[in-house]
Amino acid sequence: GVEVLPPAGAPGLVLTDEQGRYSLLIEDTGQAGRRYLHFRHDSYQAIRLLLEDVRFDLAEPLAIDATMSPLGPTLTVSGRISNEHGMAVTDELVQLHSGSQLTTYRAFSGADGEFVMEGVATGEDYRLWVRPKKRYADYERLSMALMHGEPYLDIILTPLATGTVRGRVVDDRRNPVPDFSFWLRSGAAEGRAFPVMTAPDGTFAVHDVPAGRLTLGTRSKPYVRVSDIELSAGAEEYIEVLLEESGSASVER
Repeated sequence: GVEVLPPAGAPGLVLTDEQGRYSLLIEDTGQAGRRYLHFRHDSYQAIRLLLEDVRFDLAEPLAIDATMSPLGPTLTVSGRISNEHGMAVTDELVQLHSGSQLTTYRAFSGADGEFVMEGVATGEDYRLWVRPKKRYADYERLSMALMHGEPYLDIILTPLATGTVRGRVVDDRRNPVPDFSFWLRSGAAEGRAFPVMTAPDGTFAVHDVPAGRLTLGTRSKPYVRVSDIELSAGAEEYIEVLLEESGSASVER
């Protein structure tokens, strides 16, 4: 069966039957933006159909047909992840994505740093990335052509430069805010978020934070997101996070 995926934000995934038929309930979520139906199968090129001018108040089912093309030649893509000294980096996720194929391939590096992806469709618009769990900076390659042979990819990760972030969280009356939880994330290591909680006096300290532009945010109320924090390698940055009564926040140095 072909996987039929509803628009983003809608629940459910269905498979087509032996005649290629499917039935999918799509509700009006009220979300703005374009909506797509996605169709996926290992032996065919994935496609997506834009749902334009679709009415959600129809009493009769709406017929939306899709025509899928068989996949062309496939490749086996392999490679190795190592550090700047040539030592293997193990258990890191390698991801390879093609926008035209609407497909993402994934593999983990083994004990020797090697990884293998089989059945990769040929294409000229692949993007490869690794978001290391620790110690190393993010790795990315764009606009990769994988058209023939058995591509072997050497991925060399560079160590992260780090620093320390200290500070205090206060309210708009400059009173300390204890037990306030938030996270810090660096643009140099998108795969890692540093959870932080303030002490009884509102202070906090985070060590070994990847240097670069930092983002501070929360996952619950008050919803805070600040992205204008810069941390230099080996530096110690002191910031004061001011929580406004309106629910917004700002950072002072």
